[in-house]
Amino acid sequence: MRGKQSDQIEVLRFIKAPLPGVLFLSVKLRIEGGSSLRIAVCGSALDLKRLVRLTYEIAKFVHITGVVMLMGNITVTAIWKYFADRTHSPEILSFAQKLVTYTDWSMTVWGVLLLMGGGYAMVFLVNWPLTQWWLLWSQILFVVAGLIWLFILVPIQIKQARLAKAFSDLGVGDEYRQLSRHWLMWGLISTVPLVMVTWLMIAKPASGFY
Repeated sequence: MRGKQSDQIEVLRFIKAPLPGVLFLSVKLRIEGGSSLRIAVCGSALDLKRLVRLTYEIAKFVHITGVVMLMGNITVTAIWKYFADRTHSPEILSFAQKLVTYTDWSMTVWGVLLLMGGGYAMVFLVNWPLTQWWLLWSQILFVVAGLIWLFILVPIQIKQARLAKAFSDLGVGDEYRQLSRHWLMWGLISTVPLVMVTWLMIAKPASGFY
């Protein structure tokens, strides 16, 4: 048994000799008696690079899809809600308010999840340090926009949704109009850091990666 094991180890050493374009992985197996046996698994380094590249492209597709969902939704929602508010029609405003809530959950939330999932997957695959300045500032700006949305815009939307239920009886009140102005103002403010993040993601300044 010891002779066979020695022969296998010698073969392994021979196989592990460096060859151009070939990647070797070594797996150690424990056997009885406390000794160990290594098994070499070889594969093409080119194939591994292709797999990593394909995974990266899939992650980038997921990331960009999330960006489109998030940026597209907040931009389009602001436009059609602005014009809906100008109608002063209780029916239109009530319907528009329901759509704001629906699109937030169906587009904004899922857009954020896809954006973050794909983004961090790319960072892992390319081995970018999260402290790299453009990545660090992207995360900070993204968190700032998220805090504005969570602690300012969402509470405004909740109040507007509650007021919209009484439109048929009381009409559109001054409180709703004031909340609409605040919603639009803070919505535009929260868009600024997101636009800056988008530029950083595209330009990747000083990263050396294109």
